[in-house]
Amino acid sequence: MDTTQNCDNDRKDQASGSIVTVIGGRPSVKMRLEEALLLASGILRKMDAGWKGEIERLEQLQKRLGESRFHLAVLGQFKRGKSTLLNALLGEDVLPSAVIPLTAVPTLIVYGETRRVQLVFRDGNSQSFCFESADKIRAFLREKATEEGNPVNRLGLDSITIQYPSPVLSKGVVLIDTPGIGSTYEHNTKTTVDFLSRCDAAVFLVSADPPITQTEVDFLRKVGSVVPTLFFALNKTDYLLPDELGMALSFLKQVLVKYGFSGSERIFCVSARSGLLARQRDDLTLWAESGMAEFYDYLVNFLASEKNRALYRSVLKRTENVMADISLRLELMRKALEMPLEDIDKRLAMLETKLVEAEQQRQITGDLIRGEHRRAIELLEALVSDLNRKVVAQVTGILEEAMDSAQSSQEVERVARCRLNESIPEIFNNALISISSAIRGRVESVLSTQREAGMAILDSVRRATAEVFNISYVPPEALEVFGIKEEPFWITDNARFTLNPLPVGWADRLLSKQARIARVKRRLTEEVETVIARNVENLRFAMLQSIDTSFNRFVLTFNEQLDGTLLVIRDAIREIRSKKTAANQVVKEEVSRVDNFAVEIRKVSDLLERLKSDYGG
Repeated sequence: MDTTQNCDNDRKDQASGSIVTVIGGRPSVKMRLEEALLLASGILRKMDAGWKGEIERLEQLQKRLGESRFHLAVLGQFKRGKSTLLNALLGEDVLPSAVIPLTAVPTLIVYGETRRVQLVFRDGNSQSFCFESADKIRAFLREKATEEGNPVNRLGLDSITIQYPSPVLSKGVVLIDTPGIGSTYEHNTKTTVDFLSRCDAAVFLVSADPPITQTEVDFLRKVGSVVPTLFFALNKTDYLLPDELGMALSFLKQVLVKYGFSGSERIFCVSARSGLLARQRDDLTLWAESGMAEFYDYLVNFLASEKNRALYRSVLKRTENVMADISLRLELMRKALEMPLEDIDKRLAMLETKLVEAEQQRQITGDLIRGEHRRAIELLEALVSDLNRKVVAQVTGILEEAMDSAQSSQEVERVARCRLNESIPEIFNNALISISSAIRGRVESVLSTQREAGMAILDSVRRATAEVFNISYVPPEALEVFGIKEEPFWITDNARFTLNPLPVGWADRLLSKQARIARVKRRLTEEVETVIARNVENLRFAMLQSIDTSFNRFVLTFNEQLDGTLLVIRDAIREIRSKKTAANQVVKEEVSRVDNFAVEIRKVSDLLERLKSDYGG
């Protein structure tokens, strides 16, 4: 959507109802997955102790799901309305309004059933406090988190974490209140910049009085390359007439373009004050008119869900694998309970032969993957070595050409540095594209071949089980190939490429032009070699990590799926044999129990199917 439309669209009337209901919406993907995992674990715990392995697999998935967080930092100059914006999202007046600056400590706001504040100190110690209301938290934060109560952070705080039962936080969003930039406390600005690399996104809050200041522009130039996603909110728009709002928005976009932004960044026009009032009154119409409804939707339903989409899809797929294994085990138990013990032992011997063959094939596949992993690294080392030679030759040529084009000895160093600073990022960016393309092609080709081998092993185990015990065949879930990620982190910070000029000393001035040029060339050559070596290693390290991750995750996923299936089959057989030695009445009761549990597990699988359909996973 065009940024202008974000502000100029007419606010649509909302249906009557509660804001909490609207912003809570239907249960999130995460909540529905958690529900399925908890339901399945509860069913297995009612069965018996023999399902410990499956319960542990489900608990691991719950843990992984629970660790998914989206960190959003709220940035802005002192008194732009950051605290009010956060309070509007939370629905209550939790954070103290910035009548005075916050201290140089980031405040993280996470979900929790109880209202709690944790203070973490620089010496590693921490203290936790529980509160009954937002008012008491706000009073406490005035004492600990403002320059008035904790000037220059004399308490030695490292961070403050607030746990709060708010719908926006329950969706995995972590809100981060940063010290205001441009206050009289310069350490606040530095703390904010240092913290941003840990965030997934940041919203930069400006207001119409004036739309943006030079201090804010300077700060934006520092953080523009640090945060993966940066968008803007123009606050206090309720004070402006439509024409004034258009002018303020146009001015803001012009400034952004002037200082290197694309001009297509998302800009939301909001009134945080009206948004907070809407939450307190539970007024849906005012919530929409304040612009906060659109802002909230973008934050929760787009940014946060996009970040976690891959995680949710992975957890959903793995949960389906566990449920398929559980269903296989129950069906196997049901079938075998009706067989004579001698028949079970005979079939078990036949199946065990197949399982041993699968283990042997796993070993062969593992050896092949380890060999290909090693060869991929060798290819990377060869490409990097070749890159180093080519870059040195390129940069040396650029350096000599720049020095030859200088009109005077005074211009030599300036021209040379300017040319190098322009050329080096482009050289390394092109190198990254070339090397990552070659490595990606090699790794994905190898893993695609090994995926077929892995799928054949998994399929052989399931087919053998189905044939030996005459049960339905359920194909295994497809193994995922994790591709190479391009992470050109080293080109986002121009300072890493900047060759800072050194002041010309009195000794240089005494030298002849030729001697001065030779001295500058020697100095620049040394600096360039350092820059090249560092960035070649940066590229090598990033690609090496990506190669390791691709191979290791594939092996982990394959082993997890095969081990889960083998565990299910062997546990089922072991349990059946113990049941078959009991009296006939006990066996009948066990058959009925297995049937009942199979029905409950089917309900969980149906829940996952609906989630998969709704989510497009």
